[in-house]
Amino acid sequence: MVKDMQNYSEAQKIGVFGYGVEGKSLVKYLRQREMGEIVVFDESEQAVKDNIEGVKFVLGPFEKNSYEGLEIAYRSPGIKRNRLEKILKNKVKISTLTNLFFENAKGKIVGVTGTKGKSTTVNLVARILKKNGKKVFIGGNLGISPLDFINELDDDSYSVIELSSFQLDDCRFSPDVAIILPVLLDHLDYHRDEKEYIQSKSSIARYMGEEGLLIVADQKNARKIAEMSKGKKIYFSENVVSQPKSLSKNDTSSRQTFSDVWATADWYTDEKAEGCYLMGDDVFCQWSQKKSEFFNVQKASQEYKVPIVNLLAAVTFAFAFDLKFDPMQDLVGFKKPPFRIEEVADKKGITFYNDSASTNPISAIAAMKTMSKPYALILGGSSKNLRFDELAIALKSSPLLKIVYLTGETASEIEAAIKSAGGSFEIIKKNNLQEIFIDLKTRSKKIKAVLFSPACASFDQFKNYFERGEYFNQLVKEF
Repeated sequence: MVKDMQNYSEAQKIGVFGYGVEGKSLVKYLRQREMGEIVVFDESEQAVKDNIEGVKFVLGPFEKNSYEGLEIAYRSPGIKRNRLEKILKNKVKISTLTNLFFENAKGKIVGVTGTKGKSTTVNLVARILKKNGKKVFIGGNLGISPLDFINELDDDSYSVIELSSFQLDDCRFSPDVAIILPVLLDHLDYHRDEKEYIQSKSSIARYMGEEGLLIVADQKNARKIAEMSKGKKIYFSENVVSQPKSLSKNDTSSRQTFSDVWATADWYTDEKAEGCYLMGDDVFCQWSQKKSEFFNVQKASQEYKVPIVNLLAAVTFAFAFDLKFDPMQDLVGFKKPPFRIEEVADKKGITFYNDSASTNPISAIAAMKTMSKPYALILGGSSKNLRFDELAIALKSSPLLKIVYLTGETASEIEAAIKSAGGSFEIIKKNNLQEIFIDLKTRSKKIKAVLFSPACASFDQFKNYFERGEYFNQLVKEF
């Protein structure tokens, strides 16, 4: 990890902008170390004013406050750096909790970024490390501040950290190990354009030295970010350059050995083959003079409803560090974060899956790939200025998809994309989830599963995707 040469811990007056999960954790950390006078700025008039010695709270619009004497400002992820620069007139150094953690944490840091699947990948990697006897902590964008466990870290610890574009935006460090999932368009309601969004994630690679390692999805934007690093790189993908003719996807009775398959693969010398690739149900890896195989990865993806791209990232991590990992066995009892293709209940012969955390098309596509029986898909919500063309193509290519329900403010936009792509499934538009559940009662013979994976934000009808997910679960309970 590259160390930041500037240490702001001696500042006498520190501003904390935003008093959410990160802000509260940051205040606690700074007070424990008696780092000076702390002023918390939060724009919500309803923000809780904790009675903390040495901490002053200022509520209301940032533009109306005085910042005289402020030497450093720590911004929360949802507050844009350029906005603070304008308010503070470039006279105050701006940093983040993420920078502070990277600068002071002991042990190895594994950072995970990408457009979707970060939380699940963090939990998968942590599970692998724990099963191999490592001391592991998880934190970051999944709601756990890494400063909350920083005092428990030692030189043998692993911190597996989820890093969003908001947290990486002005980060001045890279982790020891960076896992970069596919990076597609998202958060265009926050970032100006695709270029800014991709640039915001580049810190995960930009400051890494030659001793670092990047585990990278074999996807254009992920590769673009990885190429900014001097670290070693290993790629993973659902696709191989070409399928070896000798490998039978379905014939498990005469499964070939790894060496046989690899020797006959016509992509053996291809640079792209240096990594881990899905072939049939299994994953084959070659990198840095070593080879390995992981069986039944696709089967585990469908069995445990874990997107294949997240499992591939985890398999590649295990391979790179010579860690034991058997997906079918080691995922027994694996708990994903809430509302990630979560099995809710089986009602009237229909299994309901709640993927309310799906707030963009790529996550809905990943969820669809885990379905193994005829299903209905529920899409729609509030707009993030994203396109649905690729989602529509994926819908057309999903043979088990029988019904697509559309709801929310994006319903018409998704419908237009679907009609442009074509497809043999039925399209039904409803005003809300309640109307969808009423309609589902008439279609129980046509489907065996319902996947709620909106591919959109929730703000048209709900406060957040948690509230949306809880409402879906309530409707399932009443079904």
